Amino acid sequence: MAAMASLYRRVLPSPPAVEFASEEGKRLFSEALESGTLQGFFNLISVFQTQSEPAFCGLASLSVVLNALAIDPGRQWKGPWRWFDESMLDCCEPLDKVKAEGITFAKLACLAHCAGANVRSFRADQSTIHDFRHHLVRSASSQDCHLIASYHRKPFKQVVFVNPSLLHFKVLITNQFIIALHFRLEPAISLQSAATMPAKTWRLSWMSPASNTLLTGFHSHCFGKP
Repeated sequence: MAAMASLYRRVLPSPPAVEFASEEGKRLFSEALESGTLQGFFNLISVFQTQSEPAFCGLASLSVVLNALAIDPGRQWKGPWRWFDESMLDCCEPLDKVKAEGITFAKLACLAHCAGANVRSFRADQSTIHDFRHHLVRSASSQDCHLIASYHRKPFKQVVFVNPSLLHFKVLITNQFIIALHFRLEPAISLQSAATMPAKTWRLSWMSPASNTLLTGFHSHCFGKP
């Protein structure tokens, strides 16, 4: 049997994306910080983790958000530590199945509920691009709610190896947003104008603490503490 071809990372297609660590990426980041639309970024980046399996995009995104919201899983991860990890998100779908097929939008919302988050969902075919921007601004301007989106990678000129509706979190930067990639393109962040997203190709999820709301919609979800 021939050995499987291997890859060491991939070059981020730019355009349409802007590499986060580039001079342009730094400039956009600074502008967003000054405008107040990076409020939730630091909570997320402080607990950021890359995915342990190619199809664990959704699980990795969810565990990052749950930890950023400081939701106590109520059970140990390793040693004495209570901490969300992909391996603990198995109450709605067997991990072996997620490993092979990825996870659907609805099952991700189920997992968030199971983990103790409040969830609101919005589907692309039931929302507008204006709704999309509204929820991006809401999450990017707050430290207590976060957004997860399921989207198709084709408009970003990215190769799709697994489920095209895998989830990532996004934070608004003026009329652009950060996509934190958990796999393949390194745990880097790329930017794309929300105005260029094709209709009905994006899904969002939003999470917030107990007193707030986690939303899911546009084929998206928002999550928060109970």
